[in-house]
Amino acid sequence: MTVGDIMVKKPMTISPDMPIEEAIWLGKKHGIGAFPVVENGELVGIITESDISGMVIKALGVEEQDTMRITIHATGKRIGFIKNLVEILDSHDIPILSIMSIPKSDKGDWLLILRVKAKDASEAAEDLKKKGFMVTDIT
Repeated sequence: MTVGDIMVKKPMTISPDMPIEEAIWLGKKHGIGAFPVVENGELVGIITESDISGMVIKALGVEEQDTMRITIHATGKRIGFIKNLVEILDSHDIPILSIMSIPKSDKGDWLLILRVKAKDASEAAEDLKKKGFMVTDIT
């Protein structure tokens, strides 16, 4: 394999069954934008940053029609947090397409990003607020 004008004799490879988050981590850690995919010593393909981004977009449900994003600021550890959240969305017949949590600080704060299947989730967001959820954005 070549990188620019440099030949890479032993490029870092991944297997077809490697979890996507591990491939993302390896790429970030090593500054690699593409990996040869090898199975049983044979090259079976290549995966690029663009392929990985496409898979993440699909997993998050971003391309789905009639979806909304609800962002919740969460603090500390709260037992039953997700259960309560799902119960409220279920009461509005709003399915969750994806959930992503992003650490916000060293204090244990985090953002919870929900992609939901709904044309309008504003009533559900209001109910979430009434139950103590800190809804910071709904788009």
